[in-house]
Amino acid sequence: MSHAHAPITPTPPEPAGTTRSDDAAVIPTKIAGDMTHRSALTVLRFPDEFDLLDDGQMYVRRDYRQLFEQRGWLTCRDVMVDQSVLLDRRRHDRENCFVDFPSRAGHDATVRGFLKRHTTHRRKCRGFREGGKQPVISPGLSEALAVAVCQCNNVPVANVIAAGQHVSNDTPGAIDSFFISEQIVDGLPADWFWESHIVGDKSSDGGARRRALLASLAHAARSLHAAHLFHRDLYWCHFFVREPATGQFETYLIDLQRLHRAQHGQLRWRVKDIAQFRVSAPPSVNGDDLHYWFARYRGVQQLSTHDRLLCAATGVREWFYHWKDGRG
Repeated sequence: MSHAHAPITPTPPEPAGTTRSDDAAVIPTKIAGDMTHRSALTVLRFPDEFDLLDDGQMYVRRDYRQLFEQRGWLTCRDVMVDQSVLLDRRRHDRENCFVDFPSRAGHDATVRGFLKRHTTHRRKCRGFREGGKQPVISPGLSEALAVAVCQCNNVPVANVIAAGQHVSNDTPGAIDSFFISEQIVDGLPADWFWESHIVGDKSSDGGARRRALLASLAHAARSLHAAHLFHRDLYWCHFFVREPATGQFETYLIDLQRLHRAQHGQLRWRVKDIAQFRVSAPPSVNGDDLHYWFARYRGVQQLSTHDRLLCAATGVREWFYHWKDGRG
């Protein structure tokens, strides 16, 4: 990977019809399994637009640093214990929250940040998966690292505001970590968007909008896999969609903490991702819709024998997911 200065701000999504060859993907420097979180992120040039705070445990985008200081967020613990944020939902080891940042220098609008706070036992901190070698990184920093990898490869993702980790003061043997990204303005999870904006559209361009959204979802998945990256949770809810103009969609991938880069054995991960996409489709998505999505994902008008074999393998995996869910 080039060591030239590269800002963290992602390139806007390319038009859905754009294709990229695998050769165009940027392969970042390989991460050694024993790297610390600081050196791993430095290799990927992640800190270029970020300030390193709290004795190297917290990365804050430079244009947000003053806002962090105004909130009293000077350490990872400050972020983890702040109860003034808006709680969206809580799981046993994670909180999803919203935090509103006022306008900052050079920007007039306020920004809503999406904050994830994790408390994770050390043995579960496997981090971004790079070809089977895993630096021990917490979920918060792992997602920041995954976003940096995606942005190096022009995969559409949300902008990072900050991330950090520290040894938990409250839970023995655990690591507290957080990740904050900018909310995608006017965006919705793809399954919600489909049900609220596509289903029931009886207008003359309803069919065209339906196909355009499927093409946009396909392009996001295609750009990810073209970079040898695999989501491992490629469900509809992890595609975020906005429609800045009628029939023109922008799709971003979210929840990237389990991202995996595979140099070998890519078929296995590709089949899993596609099967997860298919099995999580809203009920109103029919077979023709999925066929259209798959053709756009493959970048072809007519499926080849290889494409059909991939589709068949995906169907077997999809059946397994249905069986597993029914069994559970």
